[in-house]
Amino acid sequence: MASDGTKDDASLRKGDLIPDHALTEREPDEFKHTAIAERVADLVTTADPPLNVALFGPWGSGKSSFATLLKSALSDHPESKIAFVVYDAWKYSGEALQRTFITEAAQQLKIDDEYFTSQLAQTIERMQVDLKQSSKVQMKAHLRWV
Repeated sequence: MASDGTKDDASLRKGDLIPDHALTEREPDEFKHTAIAERVADLVTTADPPLNVALFGPWGSGKSSFATLLKSALSDHPESKIAFVVYDAWKYSGEALQRTFITEAAQQLKIDDEYFTSQLAQTIERMQVDLKQSSKVQMKAHLRWV
């Protein structure tokens, strides 16, 4: 309201603000992420492998919306053998990212393999031995162990 009691032209109206949540294909796409997702889907379904596509951006820039729209666009290419995996690094912060990424990808791709379910979850210990500091007896024992 203006100081004179009349309605101010600068006031917000319904539709002036864009919601801050990940888009689905059923929502208005104010930033045209759908068109970009469709182009990337065309790229990954026609390019020769190996091919990596990475999406970087600050918080709130639309990465989740883009991922949702890309997954939908990829479903329009049933002839391709493209798998889509979402990995939330924040969910696994502080853990071994490589192991959790492979485990999460295996679960999403429905890979039921002993290697993925047990081998990756084991802690691997490494032993570093300086053979220059070892005696001949210790060196022979280390070599037999190896």
